[in-house]
Amino acid sequence: MERVGGDPTATNLDEVRRPMIEFPRQTRHSRGGLVLALGGGGARGLAHFGVFQAICEAGWEVQRIVGTSMGALAGAMLASRPPKESPEQCAYRATTFLSSERFCLQQQALYGVAPGKEQPRQPGVLGWLDGIRHYLRSRSLCNRVLSEASLLRDDVLVEAIEQLVPDIDIAEAETPLSVVAVDLRSGHQIVLERGSLRKAVQASMSIPGIFPPVAWDDMLLCDFGVLESLPTEIAACYGEGLVVGVDVGPTLERAVDCESALHVLLRMDEIGERLFRRHALTHADLVIRPEVGRFEWWDFSHPQGMMQAGLEAARAALRQLEDRPPLTTSSSPETYDPICNKSGKWGGRLFGLLRGLSVPARDSQ
Repeated sequence: MERVGGDPTATNLDEVRRPMIEFPRQTRHSRGGLVLALGGGGARGLAHFGVFQAICEAGWEVQRIVGTSMGALAGAMLASRPPKESPEQCAYRATTFLSSERFCLQQQALYGVAPGKEQPRQPGVLGWLDGIRHYLRSRSLCNRVLSEASLLRDDVLVEAIEQLVPDIDIAEAETPLSVVAVDLRSGHQIVLERGSLRKAVQASMSIPGIFPPVAWDDMLLCDFGVLESLPTEIAACYGEGLVVGVDVGPTLERAVDCESALHVLLRMDEIGERLFRRHALTHADLVIRPEVGRFEWWDFSHPQGMMQAGLEAARAALRQLEDRPPLTTSSSPETYDPICNKSGKWGGRLFGLLRGLSVPARDSQ
């Protein structure tokens, strides 16, 4: 197990239509391997399966998968699949379970916002909050907010992981895998490379305050994707190949209203996550953005549409990658100290960000 840290630097939040493909830094693309960073995004993370299929079709070798939140689940399935199972078959396993009547009924009973019910009016997490509030009121569980570690039980989450992820050690995966979470006790970002694969995925998917945190040694682990939903900075630390980030996070829609203190706090979380994600993009050689914005992050009823979006976006991105001339300079990106740049001036991380350079993660020990 390795601890990875480092403080992000904020940048301006300019809401523009995001392209499906982006080359945040000069791209080294001699045909070989890549490190795949799979971001969080709830149900939209099903697009990861389509992206992986396109990468395999194009003949690229995935040397490591780094996943957070839903990206950890998809990454665990893809990294641990049997040698004879194709990415398409792996995706079929996921869609079969997530589309099953059992999963849909459990989702509806637990969250109160399953497909088929009236959709919330607010966009994004604020809309989902309406469903949670209905859930709490209808079950007289408002005291749970003050007396328990989480609003919801982890039943659905645990069953999905047990159905989809094998009971093995992370190190036994066919493709090297890193699962990202955060330790509530120390405040450190955690990268799990050994230990129970199922437990690691559960930790990475346990939304703080919504699902209970997962005990791991002396730590309490939960989903860090609510703040940093694209683990490209960690992927870049491995130095094993091109860093490809798959961004299935939402755009920051204009809020209808922030009528309560809780709405305001959640809105600030959305804004903070967006800032972190923009910073994370600078650590990737290639960013793929499947067009999944029309799907709600809690709605698993359209798996084929999301996977197809991932497939199409990745195919287009890889074609553009092939058309770009390789760099004639060193394949190692220039790096800056995370606090000071090489000349000793403050703001090295911001300086690197503005120049589109990669900034290594600091040891958080």
